[in-house]
Amino acid sequence: MSAYISSGTRPRRSVVIALLIVAGVLYLAKEVLVPLAVAILFAFLLAPAVRRLEQWKLPRLAATLIVVLFAFAVVASIAGVAASQAVALGAQLPEYRQNIVKTSKKRPRRSSRRSRSRRARRMHSRPPRISWRR
Repeated sequence: MSAYISSGTRPRRSVVIALLIVAGVLYLAKEVLVPLAVAILFAFLLAPAVRRLEQWKLPRLAATLIVVLFAFAVVASIAGVAASQAVALGAQLPEYRQNIVKTSKKRPRRSSRRSRSRRARRMHSRPPRISWRR
């Protein structure tokens, strides 16, 4: 890339076409690549725990199963808490709606800007003048 900048030449049309093709293939393959990327991320996150259990003389298969089951339990517990919160919020929505309707009826309507006099609009639109003369 620095060769293009230093020499002042532009990249060839074939390079641009190749980049567009690669971008298109990656876009079409996202259904496979996104889960693969998430799996790789989880592998990097869980590998230290597996290594620690292996240091404690557990076989690799047992250590992996323990760590994966623990990770699934953590994710499931977080999902359970989120689901219960969503259900509680859904149960309280009618009450929230009634409160919103009740408070919107109590609030007085503000007068529109057009109903103000011209002088009042001028007073509010600019800061007061300060005279430095005595």
